[in-house]
Amino acid sequence: MEDYGQQYQQRVIEGTEFERHLSVNEISEMWGLCTSKVRRMFQHEPGVMKIGEPSRRLGSKLRRSYFTLRIPVSVAQRVHDKMCNRRVV
Repeated sequence: MEDYGQQYQQRVIEGTEFERHLSVNEISEMWGLCTSKVRRMFQHEPGVMKIGEPSRRLGSKLRRSYFTLRIPVSVAQRVHDKMCNRRVV
């Protein structure tokens, strides 16, 4: 339970709870990228809401996970800024 409380406090501090959340499709259209690239960019980003279930075993078969990502506008802006400020070598 303590972990959930810390996560909730972090969300409140970040202020992303009630701001507009974008879908992977919306961001891919805005940025001109494929959806798989956008999904990889945001799947481990703090503040992104993941809706779904992790992969699990059913006997000898592994059921793949399905997640819907909802990305707060501030997180999308942060990632965009980070990508734009990257130095090309």
